[in-house]
Formats: sequence, structure tokens, C-alpha cells
Amino acid sequence: MGALASLPVPLLTAALTIFANSSSQAAEFTWDAPEGCPDRDALRWRIEEALGTTLANAAPLIFSAKVEGKLPKHWVVALDASGSANPTEVQHRELHASSCDELAQAVSVAIALALGADQTERKETLPATPVSEAPEAPEPTRPDATELSRAVTPKKEPESKRSYWGAAELGPTFDLGSLPGLAPGIEIAGLAGKGALGVRLSGLVLPNRTTLDSNNRGGRFTLLAASAMACGLSTRSSVIVRICAGSEFGRLSGTGVNTTTSWTGTSSWVAPRIDLESSWPLFDDSLRLFGAGTLAMPMIRKEFSVSGLGLVHQTDQVIGRLGAGLELLWR
Repeated sequence: MGALASLPVPLLTAALTIFANSSSQAAEFTWDAPEGCPDRDALRWRIEEALGTTLANAAPLIFSAKVEGKLPKHWVVALDASGSANPTEVQHRELHASSCDELAQAVSVAIALALGADQTERKETLPATPVSEAPEAPEPTRPDATELSRAVTPKKEPESKRSYWGAAELGPTFDLGSLPGLAPGIEIAGLAGKGALGVRLSGLVLPNRTTLDSNNRGGRFTLLAASAMACGLSTRSSVIVRICAGSEFGRLSGTGVNTTTSWTGTSSWVAPRIDLESSWPLFDDSLRLFGAGTLAMPMIRKEFSVSGLGLVHQTDQVIGRLGAGLELLWR
């Protein structure tokens, strides 16, 4: 269960201080949350169940709750409280939880406690019940602030219950430095992780990039590589940012073009690399658009030479790539 970053007790005190002189009206609230969260009727039922009466009989306070953003297992709601007599005087708090259902429960508890606290203060000003009337049921003993804090603060979520996630990516990439000139290719990747940590496995193809001299003689080169990387991620609202570091392994091959001597050469490929990537929802949270940048340093830089032509190609010391495409995300 996610922890509440801000307890509702200060909200109760502020509501009592500002709204003690509010006129006798029904309590009101608005609830703005994405699909999949409890709806307004469900939240109203929770509030009235905790309050022990209907909102029509509750203190005349106005509440506004809006879910501002969703992170993996981290939901945030902005809760504002105002009085019907002074609607411009607003008290603001933020509540946090590990799911939208827990967030709705925290909001219902905060609102019910605020309304119950205000009702208690108002009851103290009422005249005592005449002896001839039926005896009033004893009012439940209200816990003090320490007990309230203990009641609404859930235990820390166990490490084993943190969310797992996975993703698959496919898209074009443009490489500068591995092959002659700017080389287009394609990369496919799979990612998996838990919380803010993960791993990334990918395959890269840069096909048939040709370099020729003034006599149209030269070579055609291809790079095939796979990579394994460790990743850390950060989520801001619906945008995910990942930074990954690891290495790629593969083969660089070249074939002669219009040369008098037929030749084919190959070289092992080992290149530590670092990626910076971000993704945004396209239609929903699962189907996303990603963009990525890569820097790599090849450890083996074979010289491809041909008799009579000299050096045909050698990989740069530092190479760069830019890529984009579609991502499928599960979490």
C-alpha cells in the first residue's frame, strides 16, 4: 500500500479555522479522475459511509479533488477545501498513493474527517436536549490528532509488491560513424524491469552502405549487432525517460565494388554504448512513440584496404545514432 505524502489532519484544522461561520448548506465535492478510477458516485458512497450521514446533512464545505498525474504505482491528487460563505479562501493539499483506488479511499477519509470535525464544532453551540425528548445516542469518541495520523497513514508498500513492467520497440535509426557516411538502419528492442530499474536487449541492422572513389571503385559495408544494457527510468506525468548503458557485439563486413581483385573482409564488432530515450503516449498509455539518441565507442577499428585503392573504410572512434519508432508498454 502506497504512503500518503500529506496527512489530512492539517486540512481539518484549516477547514475549522476558516469556515466556522459558514451558512447551513449541504457539503459539496467534485471528483476529476481518469478512466479506471472509482467514479464520483462510488466516492460519495465512501464519504457518507465514513461520515455516518448524507452530504445533505453535513457541514457546508466545498471540496475539489483532481488526480493530476499517474506514475508507475504512484498516484497524486490535488485536494482543495473552501467554505460556501468564503469560496475564495481555499486550502490546498496533495495526497499520494500507490493506486487510484487507494487514492480515492484517502480522499474519502480526508473529506469525511474534515466534515465530521466541523460538525463537532457546530454541535457544541447547540442547546442541550430537553429532558422530555428522547435521549440522543452517545456520540462516538473522536481520536486525537496522533491517532488520526496513525489511522490514515498506511504501511510502506513491501518491496516485493513493486510493479513490474515490459516494453517492445521497433523503428528506424540513422548511424554516423560505423559505416561510410550517414547509414540508415533498423533496430528492434525488448525491455523489462521492476520499478525504476530494467534491462534492454536489442538487435541492429545497418545494411549495404557503399563508398566509391572517383573511378566508382570502393566497397559496400554492412553491420549486424546485438546489445545488452542496464537501464534506469524516470516518469513525469505520462512521459517516460530512460538512460541505458552497456555494450553491443556483432560483425562488420565489407565487399569490393568494381575492383579488379574480388575481396570480402569481416571484422568483429565490440562497442560500449550509452542511450538516452524518452517515450510519450500516442493513443493510450500502452501504445507510445519513442525517440532515442546513442553514443558508442568501437573497440575494434579494422582498416578495410584494397590493393591499388588503399584505405576504403575505417570506423570512427566515436559513433552516434538517432532513432524513433513505436513502443508497446505493459505495466
